[in-house]
Amino acid sequence: MKKVPKYCRSRVTTGQDRAYCLLDGKRYWLGIFDAEASQAAYRRLISEWSAGQLRPGVPPDEITIVELLERYWSFAQSYYVGDDGLPTSTLGKIKIILRMMRELYGTLTCVSFGPRELKTLRAEMICAGWGRANVNSSIGTVKRIFKWGVAESILPPGVLLGLSAVGGLRRGRSQAKEGKGRKPVSDADVNAVTPLLSRTLAGLVQLQLLTGSRGGELLTLRMCDLDMSGRVWLYRPGSHKTAHHGHERVIFVGPKGQEILRGFMAGKATDGYLFTPADARCERAAEAPTHRRPGQQPTHEKRSEP
Repeated sequence: MKKVPKYCRSRVTTGQDRAYCLLDGKRYWLGIFDAEASQAAYRRLISEWSAGQLRPGVPPDEITIVELLERYWSFAQSYYVGDDGLPTSTLGKIKIILRMMRELYGTLTCVSFGPRELKTLRAEMICAGWGRANVNSSIGTVKRIFKWGVAESILPPGVLLGLSAVGGLRRGRSQAKEGKGRKPVSDADVNAVTPLLSRTLAGLVQLQLLTGSRGGELLTLRMCDLDMSGRVWLYRPGSHKTAHHGHERVIFVGPKGQEILRGFMAGKATDGYLFTPADARCERAAEAPTHRRPGQQPTHEKRSEP
């Protein structure tokens, strides 16, 4: 816990003494010492300092896009993190958007970035082949970056007003390509592929089909995570897609799924993962052909002279 700086007194030979506070080597003058106004200013200053909101430096009108992006990236790295401590997929998407903003408008001041610049950035995304839904989502991210800057008192509030006037692209009314949409894989395709997979991958595919779970949720499955007390087993992933909304995720495993899981529990510790890349590699290596005809010697062995 940080030590709270004191409310200090600066004595003067004439007039009234003044109050100040020393924060990070910088002196902040508060007003007349012991006056109610200076004490209120001290409490406000300490509150902002404790919350990390005290940022002396460049005036808001002079902040460039690069400076805004650097500050936002520091925030995003600590914010977009899952319960497992790993970065979420959102962070990777943000990184791509920040790179494009920096290349086009890095040296521009944030107050000069308006609807025209935002539309130019959007046109660059369309030229790069991004789909309409991805473009709209990315432009929304750009607006959130500026909104964050306003909320952190880095930017003046007016900078956000012009950007909010730029609406999203409508279907069939822009040059952005339309996504085809995701369709479920047919049972015939699953049944055709499964025999070609290793035992570990085949088990994951079958479990996804039986439980409706995501691949990432099954990869973190351990025996200790399963509630096997009832007829139907329960699995509550520690990290899932809607965890940041406060939702609980429960995966129900019936008899067929239980039979698959039992085949992977043998020899595993209760806190060990049931599906691992190492197991899949070993299975592949065991099933790999020797690529030699019967009676053919390995290439690294010399044939004996007749």
